[in-house]
Amino acid sequence: MSNANLLRMTYGVEPRSVAGERVRTLVLGLGDTAQSVARWLSRQGETALFVDARPDADTQAIHAALPDACVMHGFENVDISAFDQIIASPGIPDNTPLLETARAAGVPVLSDIALFCREAVAPIVCVTGTNGKSTVVSLLREMCRHAGVDAAAGGNLAPPALDLPMLDSDGVYLLELSSFQLQRTDNLVAHCACMLNISPDHLDWHGTFAHYKQAKERIYRHTAYAVVNADEALPEHIDPDAQVLRFTLGVPKHALEFGRIEHDGQLWFAFGATPLMPAADSGLRGEHNHSNVLAALALGSSFDLPMTAMLAAIREFAGLTHRHQVVATHNEVVWINDSKATNCAASLASIGAVQTPVIVLLGGRGKGEDIAAFANSLPAHVRHCVAYGENAQTFADALGAANIAFNTAEHLDDAVACAQRLASAGDTVLLAPAAASHDQYANYAARGEHFVALVEAISS
Repeated sequence: MSNANLLRMTYGVEPRSVAGERVRTLVLGLGDTAQSVARWLSRQGETALFVDARPDADTQAIHAALPDACVMHGFENVDISAFDQIIASPGIPDNTPLLETARAAGVPVLSDIALFCREAVAPIVCVTGTNGKSTVVSLLREMCRHAGVDAAAGGNLAPPALDLPMLDSDGVYLLELSSFQLQRTDNLVAHCACMLNISPDHLDWHGTFAHYKQAKERIYRHTAYAVVNADEALPEHIDPDAQVLRFTLGVPKHALEFGRIEHDGQLWFAFGATPLMPAADSGLRGEHNHSNVLAALALGSSFDLPMTAMLAAIREFAGLTHRHQVVATHNEVVWINDSKATNCAASLASIGAVQTPVIVLLGGRGKGEDIAAFANSLPAHVRHCVAYGENAQTFADALGAANIAFNTAEHLDDAVACAQRLASAGDTVLLAPAAASHDQYANYAARGEHFVALVEAISS
């Protein structure tokens, strides 16, 4: 059955846009990204067919944004030949049969970022990486605020890019981009691009680490400035005309490199050999956050943000919720929420930022990572682990093989209660799950909010 007939039979409407033309856009998904696409289509005077694989997916937000939109549940009856383009939400894997059929038929599969790039006038500064993206983009936004620069930040970090205000050429867009968005964006032309770091993640989506890395490195395809992490291997594909800026946790080896040096008996952030400020004065703690600060400095310098404004922002910016957030201290036990640590590398970085004996809460939905390698990499100050959720047994097996003490629990409530029983004065209890939240929560923020509520109940 053709898509046009399906629309007529199911909804009793002609498949036409509000401009009187046929529906040419298929949108996969009904979540935040799809809703921003609906608002964008409304502004364009167009409509679309929205399809979600979930039979119980809520359609209310789509119809609120685009009242004449048609919505279907299930991919099976969609006729790809009826459409000129497909906008796929990030949660739709590339190996979805519908997308494979579309690519074979030559129908473009795009991201919301591809739509955004068609209209953006202001220069784009974009950031990707396995960890730290939201922190760096948010810090950079604060740097712009201190400098009086009109900046709009979003993308993978809320709000979606298509909901950002239109800026003229005097402003700047600060985009956090996921590997999913980069995979489906060919028209990104950036003033400055940065891949903060790379380690295995989203292997359930990309299939292999090589494919994940290739998607991330697409951020450098067309850029005037390329900011790279000198502590990792140089990306393989960078615009040959780009000016390369570097950052490192070590001593800078190049004039155009941000790093750390010893100065006046302290560790300072530096640009080349020039000391900038004591690292201890930063509102962000931990080695991974020092790396984020240095990356933000390199990004800001690419569009001439005054150093005084950038350093002022670094002193004031204390980080984002659900990212190594100290929730409470109760009976001399510190409780930290790092629900955003959704992969092994982020969890290890979070654990490394704690100086005291630590009890780590691990678990959720696995992303195809090597949990045995993760368990063998846990530092000596990890006193105990509590594994919970869908992949609790996977963590338990790996922790047992690595001779690390552990307990298991079904839900986060049980894991927190277990950690409370285990903790002694001077310990830290850290939620750094090394897994996605989608087994029991809508997202990492919902998981973090539940953890905070549980801890506040203990300390009240």
